[in-house]
Amino acid sequence: MRLGSLYETVNWLRLAYARQLITSEEVSKFKPIIDKLLPKLNAYLSSIGHRE
Repeated sequence: MRLGSLYETVNWLRLAYARQLITSEEVSKFKPIIDKLLPKLNAYLSSIGHRE
């Protein structure tokens, strides 16, 4: 998984919320998952180096 994919997911969640496709309660369920994944993904990418 690329880091950009996680940020893209966050962006789509924001858009879905803005368009009232999901509720704030649904967004709040995703936030802890994203907050947990972001540092783990950053650490993983740092450990393997920057590959293209």
